[in-house]
Amino acid sequence: MTKFLTVIFFAFTAVSTAHGQWKPSIIATMKEQTPKAIHLDTPGLGTFWGGFRRYLPITHNDGGLESLPSKLFARGKIDIYISEKKTKAPLYVFMPGIFGQPSRGLSPEMIDHLEAIGGHVLVVPNLLSTPYVLAHPQYGEDPVALEIQVMEDALSYMTKRLGKRLGRIHLIAESLGTAIGSAWAAHDRTHQRRLYDLTLFSPPLELPVAMVNFDKIIDDHRPAAKRCSSPFKLWTMVQNFVFHDYPGPVSAKGKECLAAIVLVDGFVNSAQRSWEAHVKATQAKGQEPNGFEAFFRQYRTELWTMIENKDERLNLGHWMSGIKADKSFPIRIMTSADDFLNVGLDWAVFKTTHGLTDEELLIVPWGGHSGAIGVPEFREILRETFSEGV
Repeated sequence: MTKFLTVIFFAFTAVSTAHGQWKPSIIATMKEQTPKAIHLDTPGLGTFWGGFRRYLPITHNDGGLESLPSKLFARGKIDIYISEKKTKAPLYVFMPGIFGQPSRGLSPEMIDHLEAIGGHVLVVPNLLSTPYVLAHPQYGEDPVALEIQVMEDALSYMTKRLGKRLGRIHLIAESLGTAIGSAWAAHDRTHQRRLYDLTLFSPPLELPVAMVNFDKIIDDHRPAAKRCSSPFKLWTMVQNFVFHDYPGPVSAKGKECLAAIVLVDGFVNSAQRSWEAHVKATQAKGQEPNGFEAFFRQYRTELWTMIENKDERLNLGHWMSGIKADKSFPIRIMTSADDFLNVGLDWAVFKTTHGLTDEELLIVPWGGHSGAIGVPEFREILRETFSEGV
């Protein structure tokens, strides 16, 4: 009898663990993309491709923005996205990437995917997005603790609202959203344990390093941003990306110009909009930032001090140690080998240090930053990943 129970225990453990990993079919699907993505051979082009594919579709989100009352913000509230099913379903909590907000950019497409695979959806805007900056978080001495509490409060609101319709709670985070997402997941493991699993897309390994790398690739593409004409950029996009899932060969000039669209026109302009929101909310003084270090230096002293001091809480590894301590908690990561945010850092070392398996950490050799999410099969990848019931 004891032997029988032992077999059952290990069988259950194996199944539970498998549910937290990338399935073999998903790993195979991503590997199949590599020959198709052969011409996405620079980090900037891969980043543009993924963003373009996610921005292009017409979206039909089922829910909308609602104000969550909160004493954590000077405005006394923060707008969050909520959509809900009429029956019991999983809750997908999505934490967008840098500057991301539910109502614009890349988030609406992700929301469409999550709603289409049959879930309730909750989205809190990224901490650097204009609505979040306008709400003006009251950081005090510990910005990390506040960000975790924002997510706790948003989930509590959703839990109460859904009641018996609430199924498993899946946390999905992208880019900068993974920094707070990982911190929250580690907190959850030692507190209410409400989260069922954690999925990270394109996480920066160390935020201070990511900031320096981001500024470098932006500076490298500033000349292209100035010399590339709008007609050339439009023609290059139409010729290579509008009617094709994957591009053919792109000229060297085309690669530089398209990368400049996302890196300079996209990220720098977003930083400047967030700075303008900060000025509006606080009447702050300072020059409009032209990069990420300039932005953080001027935006919030609380955040800049953490970056300048290289606070260990800005490293994914700090939170991963706590997350992996709970061996029953499923985690999966998808990233790109050429993600420019992690230049100078080693995923192999991270993998060994934290005991990640090949099924937990999926690294594709292309895609730049967050580009791999643009694969045509992404919705089905999500559907298959979260198909083990509610």
